[in-house]
Amino acid sequence: MRLAVLFIVLGMPALLWSQSVGVNTPTPDPSAVLDVSSVEKGVLLPRLTTAQRDNIAAPADGLLIYNITTHCFNFWNGSKWIEFCASVPECSAPPQSTPSHNAPLCVGQSLTLNASAVTGATYVWTRPDGTTTTGSSLNIPGVTKADSGTYTLRTWALGCYSDPATAHVLVQDTPWRQMTAFPGNSRIHATAFTIGAKGYIGSGATAWCGGTARKDIWSFDPSGSGGNGTWTNETTYPGNGASMTFSFVLNDRLYMGAGFAACGTWYTDVREWDPVGGVWTSKTAFPAGRGASFYNVNIGNMGYWGMGEQISTCTSQKDLYRFDPTASAGAGSWTVTAAAPAGFVGRHFAVAFVIGGKLYVGYGHNTTGCPGTTTNLNTFYEYDPGTNGWTAMSNAGGPPAGPQYAYFATGGYGYVIASTGTVYRFNPAAGGTWTTLICAYPGSSAATSQGQAFVVGGKAYVVNTNNGQVFEFTP
Repeated sequence: MRLAVLFIVLGMPALLWSQSVGVNTPTPDPSAVLDVSSVEKGVLLPRLTTAQRDNIAAPADGLLIYNITTHCFNFWNGSKWIEFCASVPECSAPPQSTPSHNAPLCVGQSLTLNASAVTGATYVWTRPDGTTTTGSSLNIPGVTKADSGTYTLRTWALGCYSDPATAHVLVQDTPWRQMTAFPGNSRIHATAFTIGAKGYIGSGATAWCGGTARKDIWSFDPSGSGGNGTWTNETTYPGNGASMTFSFVLNDRLYMGAGFAACGTWYTDVREWDPVGGVWTSKTAFPAGRGASFYNVNIGNMGYWGMGEQISTCTSQKDLYRFDPTASAGAGSWTVTAAAPAGFVGRHFAVAFVIGGKLYVGYGHNTTGCPGTTTNLNTFYEYDPGTNGWTAMSNAGGPPAGPQYAYFATGGYGYVIASTGTVYRFNPAAGGTWTTLICAYPGSSAATSQGQAFVVGGKAYVVNTNNGQVFEFTP
């Protein structure tokens, strides 16, 4: 019995090693001594540094290890260690593409990003929120603030990605809000002004020449109709109906007059209106028949008007008049200020606004003769009533030459809306600088004859007197 047991034990190794051994498989491959099966794990061989490998005494022929110094499998061929590294070809990255875009944008506008061309490549965009899309361009209509951020562009070809290129996109809230429409009859070349907490639109005509002149004056209360504004027909101008009249406000009273009526008819009459009593009073007439100048310019207790087009010569003028309402026993008087500087060209349809007690005026166009030559202008000047002197200001980066759609000043800056709808901001410091705002004027029309603006409570209200659109601008 003991001999039989001893025979069985001694014979087991021979039985075991004469068969294949399986790990995680009941049916090892008969060609393999050891068959390891797994779909979750691998076989981990001994991991040695080169120094540790070289310290192995009398390595057997075919001994296999993983060299953690060179990150390669090594085997002993009987005389030396052989590195066994798979030859993996280096990925050849395609050229980088450069992204371009039309930002900065306002909320609601459409963002377009374009990739510069890379032959044979696929373009992969990653948005600020991490989502990806492919294509040579990326278009996002109706952007929101969430679309601001960094966009990453990679090109992909033959299994390889390029280095990333980035584009930084800014989307800001719009400063514009549409208000209650102007209900008055359609007109062009109206005038605008502010008294207290209300803005006003008045005068104008249905056409440049031969149209019906308007004499109605409307007030706008921005706080009415739940903050959308309310219009009220306040009064009727008692003088000659005209377009291109002047207007300014002194001591909460309106001074208005002059302007253009039928073809070739220019007026000089001036009226004062007291909105408290609703009374109109005749004042000293303007010295010459003219119109097509700026509006709503007062500095201190004086009103200013001038330039424009002179009827007798059909020529743009460059003089500036100051009106003192207390002179001539309350009838008021007109005085010519200091002569414009050398190089100043007469103009009509000029831009004008007051910042810090100084007048800034320019642009418009110059006409000489009846009929004559018209030239668009882009020069810009400062008039200081304290010194009665003029200074040329920068026009670099400013609006295009010629008449503009609307203009106003608030918060220490002047603003000009071009006929394209582009908004330019003027900073009078250090000779004047111009900045183009991100958010353009959103109105449907920007014809230069149709836009007027007034400021109430630090906010501007731009009125298209032709289609009635009104937009509030918050700087």
